[in-house]
Amino acid sequence: MRVEWLSLLAIVVLCALAWSVWPRERRARASAQTLSGRSRYTRQSLIPAELMPMLGYLHMVFPGQTVLTRVPLVQLLAPADPHAGAPAHEALQPHQVDYVVCDHQGMPQFAFDLERYHLSKVEERDSALKLKNRLLQSAGIRLVFLRQSVDRMPRPADLRRQLDLAHVRDAGLNRAAATHQAKVLQTLKKQLDAQDSLYASTRFRESEVVMGLNTLMDLGKADEPGHSATDPAPLSTRRAQAATKP
Repeated sequence: MRVEWLSLLAIVVLCALAWSVWPRERRARASAQTLSGRSRYTRQSLIPAELMPMLGYLHMVFPGQTVLTRVPLVQLLAPADPHAGAPAHEALQPHQVDYVVCDHQGMPQFAFDLERYHLSKVEERDSALKLKNRLLQSAGIRLVFLRQSVDRMPRPADLRRQLDLAHVRDAGLNRAAATHQAKVLQTLKKQLDAQDSLYASTRFRESEVVMGLNTLMDLGKADEPGHSATDPAPLSTRRAQAATKP
């Protein structure tokens, strides 16, 4: 008698469970059909409007190479020591760059940030930028500042030559490759200095923080005939030094 009652109780419990599950599955299927058939979606912008003009310019500088936007440093870098603790990973978290150019193997080659002028928390932003630059340099990735307007940039072919030259010098390879660039460098440097005189100077020290366009386009100057280490510094460098004096 007890066995029959236990069997009947088990049947009742199973029926109750089936009755509670079946309506939920039915509602879930009906909800999925409703969502797929009636819901509408809108596209979201993956690239901010302020980054679009320079993105097209960088595609001309690096034809056939991949250019990414708004890349966090956690996707670019990893601690060289696989046993590094949490602080090594946390140091990357707050930083990102506006553009990253990859080589043909998909490895990051250059990083770019648009030059921005900040009126608040200047010292804090300067420190964060210096740290970001050090992190990238430790992995062999050069960070270069770009001007806000494409109209203020050099020709794509000229910028590419200077970036290639910077890469050669960073790697300690043949420095004589800069000598044939002397004429182009001199012309571009004059143009950039003339443009800089029309705009307010930035607090960023190009020689210490990142490579600005003036510094980049000045590569190879020391190899030019008649140039010596005692020649006057570029206008942008003198202006930056004057801004940092008390």
